[in-house]
Amino acid sequence: AVPWRFSIFVSGKTRRDLIRSCLEKSLPVSDWYPRVTNLFGCDGDFPGAQKHEEEIVNFPLLISDDEIDRICREIRYHVDGQWIEG
Repeated sequence: AVPWRFSIFVSGKTRRDLIRSCLEKSLPVSDWYPRVTNLFGCDGDFPGAQKHEEEIVNFPLLISDDEIDRICREIRYHVDGQWIEG
């Protein structure tokens, strides 16, 4: 775990839509989590590594409460289709 980010797994089109929407709203988001197991010669030893590379979405933790609220509202919108005013 990395203490300066909060990570969730989102797959497929929903992931792309969430990232695009966050970026459009200037919310801090990252989808970069490359699988590097092959650099250590053990590509097949960590089956979860591919899932992380394909599905992880990262949000920073060291941000204001208001920014955390905006991120949570955006995630909620993509989970259940409801936008919550804040």
